[in-house]
Amino acid sequence: TALMLAARHGREHFEAMMRVLQNAGADVDAQGGRCWWTALMFAIRNGAEHAAAMMRALIAAGADVNKQDCMKWTALMHVAQDGGERGAGMMRVLLAHPDIAVNVKDNRGRTALLLAIRNGAEHAEGMVRLLVARGATIPPDKELHSDMLADIKAYVDGARNWTALHRAAD
Repeated sequence: TALMLAARHGREHFEAMMRVLQNAGADVDAQGGRCWWTALMFAIRNGAEHAAAMMRALIAAGADVNKQDCMKWTALMHVAQDGGERGAGMMRVLLAHPDIAVNVKDNRGRTALLLAIRNGAEHAEGMVRLLVARGATIPPDKELHSDMLADIKAYVDGARNWTALHRAAD
């Protein structure tokens, strides 16, 4: 859709483009592309330094933060997979939404937390801590990779049995 193209290429001009498109009746939750991404997913993957602002604009316009693509990935999973140095900032935008679901599983049983642990590289710790603080857990049937950073493995292993009070104190 035009809104998805704006999210993919609009960057600093996105908010103005989105307003024009919304006034023309654009659906912020329309899905398209090769894997049924939403404009929110395109903003995460293509927005670069403007991604967080683009995400806030889409969420303010009513974008569903839990909408899933063809792989059953949510926006949170896209951030966990490819957020890079901007991952924690984008994750904060999503985690601030009262309806965010942090333990959604994709079609392979992975959650945003597992994706952040496996793919976050040097930026993983910030994303992992944000997810755990919001209630993310490791599915009981999933093992942590032995090649992951020792500090993150120890943190996640320790957080497996945390209560809400533990999470708040972290």
